[in-house]
Amino acid sequence: MMTPRDIARVRSAPGLNRLIEQRYEGDTGALVMAIDRGLTSLLRTDLQRAGRYLSHAERCFGWLPKSWQPRLTAMRARHAYYAGQFMRARELYGKVLAQYERRKERAAAARIRRALIEVNMYVGRYDEALAQGRRALRYFSRCGSETEAAQVMTNIGNVYHRLDRNRDALRMYDKARAVFARRGGVPLAIVDYNRANIYANLNDLRQAKELYRAAAQRYERAGMELAGAQARYSLAYLLFLEDAFSRALQTFERIHETFLRLGDQRSAAVTQLDLAEINLRVNQYGSAVLAAETVAPLFGSLGMRYEEGKAHLFAAEGHMAMRNPARAARHLNVAARIFDREHNDLWRGMTTQLKALLAMSRGRFAQAEQTAQQAQQWFRRSDDRRRQIDARIIAWHAALRLGRPSAVAALKRLLRQTDLTSLQRFSIHEILGEHYFRQQQIEKALSHFQQAITLAEKMLSGLREDEIRFFFAANKYHVYARAVECLLILRRVKASWLLSMRALSLINSPMVPTQRLRRQLPGNLIDDINRLRRALNQVRRPSHVGSRGTTAEVSSTLEQRLWARERRARALVGMTTTARQTRGKTPDPTSRLKPGETLVNYVTMSDEIGAQVGTSEGVRFVPLHVKAEELELMLRKVHFICEQTVHGVRGRMSPRDALRDYLRHLYGQLVLPLEEMFGSGPLMIFAEGPVMQVPFAVLPDESGVYLSAKCEIRLLASPDVIGRRGRGRIRFERRRNAVFAVPSPSLPQVRREAATILELFPNAESFTGEAATAEALQSRIADCKGFVHIATHAARSSENPLFSRLLMADGPFFPFDLHSRGVTAELVVLSGCQTAAPGLYYDNAFSLAKAFHQAGARYVLASLWPVSDRLTMMFMRQFYNALKTDSDPSLAWRGSVNALLRETDDPAFWGAFVLLGA
Repeated sequence: MMTPRDIARVRSAPGLNRLIEQRYEGDTGALVMAIDRGLTSLLRTDLQRAGRYLSHAERCFGWLPKSWQPRLTAMRARHAYYAGQFMRARELYGKVLAQYERRKERAAAARIRRALIEVNMYVGRYDEALAQGRRALRYFSRCGSETEAAQVMTNIGNVYHRLDRNRDALRMYDKARAVFARRGGVPLAIVDYNRANIYANLNDLRQAKELYRAAAQRYERAGMELAGAQARYSLAYLLFLEDAFSRALQTFERIHETFLRLGDQRSAAVTQLDLAEINLRVNQYGSAVLAAETVAPLFGSLGMRYEEGKAHLFAAEGHMAMRNPARAARHLNVAARIFDREHNDLWRGMTTQLKALLAMSRGRFAQAEQTAQQAQQWFRRSDDRRRQIDARIIAWHAALRLGRPSAVAALKRLLRQTDLTSLQRFSIHEILGEHYFRQQQIEKALSHFQQAITLAEKMLSGLREDEIRFFFAANKYHVYARAVECLLILRRVKASWLLSMRALSLINSPMVPTQRLRRQLPGNLIDDINRLRRALNQVRRPSHVGSRGTTAEVSSTLEQRLWARERRARALVGMTTTARQTRGKTPDPTSRLKPGETLVNYVTMSDEIGAQVGTSEGVRFVPLHVKAEELELMLRKVHFICEQTVHGVRGRMSPRDALRDYLRHLYGQLVLPLEEMFGSGPLMIFAEGPVMQVPFAVLPDESGVYLSAKCEIRLLASPDVIGRRGRGRIRFERRRNAVFAVPSPSLPQVRREAATILELFPNAESFTGEAATAEALQSRIADCKGFVHIATHAARSSENPLFSRLLMADGPFFPFDLHSRGVTAELVVLSGCQTAAPGLYYDNAFSLAKAFHQAGARYVLASLWPVSDRLTMMFMRQFYNALKTDSDPSLAWRGSVNALLRETDDPAFWGAFVLLGA
């Protein structure tokens, strides 16, 4: 084998001739073989070095007789194949094959046909690939070339795998392995890697894992980093199937970076394709769509129709989840056309199955059942057992909705199988639970919902306590709510309370900052992150002068690209923390309540709101007879009126009178039925779901007295907060504090606001204007033990709350920026608009305020709707005055609210401020 250093030293024809004479004893064929082997070694190790090696080889072949040119063309074709340039490789191999056939060099022609098998496979010419393979196999078998025949069988097996003829593929691989097993080494690694792919399709994950690991070790022992990375990549996919979601995502990101470093653009793109699928399963729909839509045109340009179809299918599923049916349909139709042309049974089944899910979402159950059965037939033809089960679950679900009780027995039989994934078991228990719930067989329904909860918590244990885990949990919250409703119907109030507390604790568990290994990030990744942040910083148009909000017109594509790169950075620097294990028993927070304290948790029963009320004496449930949809509609009206009032927009009806009517109505619905249970101490309310947007402080009773005047209101996110109380007053003047202010012409009071706070707390660090950067903020929230005050524009993303942001001097600060170091400050003040308001997705469960709270802040002061710059200044002056005197954020918030009430009795101007924490 000729090394890259050896071939680079050959700089002239005489030098090449000397090399042939001295090293290869005058045998030019031996030189060509050495060059060929050197290139082959690099193609599985580093494509960039292989490209440079090929350039040197081309120079050498220029000094050789023209009769050797077909070998050079074959090398060019092989390099094009590994680089993902399949049409170019096919063209070059075709030229070489024609030359060898004219020269009647049958052995060389057979080797080119062997190479053309996979090239034709990747461009969708399966019949041609198999025909070339059969001809090559006949030749090598007649000649007794056992090893080369086994290599052909491996390639034919790859075509069968591509066509999802798994049994035929395994038959070919096993024949080839019988040959390679006697010699071991790289050929054995290749065939075992391919066999692992088949066992993964057949749902034998244990066997697949053993084979992938063995193949990776053989590749790595041979110094073949690229091939080893491909085997490790396949192992990561099995982690995903085994619910180790965070490890799978981290491994995928690392291997993707390895592929890029080694110049393997094709494998890097395929990694992104599988990342899209994993993102779909953990409810990161925007990330899935971005990955799929990015690689689809790349696969199209490479002629990789199979992968292009998969990309369109994943994009369709993501758009469907994000309620974009038109875009979903366009992608789905493209995918269906591609797989029909490819004659690919597996992915015909996948497109058909997605159509069945679309029919289910539209209530077309007969169509869904028929379509799912069609998908099942496609999967059966491809021997894909795991996806057959998926299609059967959908078909039986549709049958249940059509009133066919036989589907119950079928689903229960399926549960007895041992090869189901956790997600499949979860789906079956959820479906059966809903069926029995509709049939009013509540005990049976509860049993299935409880088993679904156990599975959900098992899957959650495979996710770190970060944003992805949060959204995955939010998506599974429905089964907790249903189980709570079943318990309430059965009059098991205490059990329903404990389950509600467990759900709140899980979904709002602290986002533990990760410990990062000190490893340098690639420079291009850092540049990408900085470039995207600068681009997002260009959109800083406040919606109204004097208002601390901004129009959220930033491209969602830019946001998703930034998030994708931030996640990759986390993976590359070696995040080491894992999610805490789910607790076996949930502590009852009422056991930690003092006499007079009241805890209220609003729950949704089917379509109505009820309230669980806990005191030191026990728990009661009060049905409120309020429709959830009506509550959400009324809250939208309240927020709209308040925003219009702040912006000075006038209508025909007095907005103040309309607002008072709505607020009084909310008081009558949500508070009045519970008042007799309120004690003399704090009223603590769990802010979850639509209740998160209720301005409780400004709800007036019939006599016009606001709730904030009657009770000391505290908003909580998790029952864990109850156990962390009692740390005494916080002496902020003795702690490290920081004030951030980003003034602009539309926010004239921000600089004065900061100056006022600094007068009261001269020990606080000041970051004003250009100094108020996102980087400085990230540093101080992790170092300050007192308060961090942030006065700037805030932008609320109505589509994805992950991209709500604070607009700092150098760019946006996102919720996911908190995860790298966490928050040590006792109090974080978000002096911007709608920082407590959630987005539309994820059941109103996420906001900037909650992000800071989950990252470690004990208290977060934020706002529900856009606020006046002038009144914000007044509120903050009063708040920090009280904080200096009382050292209690709750009392300071209450006193500030009352002070603004004396300035204006219009709750639109002062009711937006809420304090999260206790």
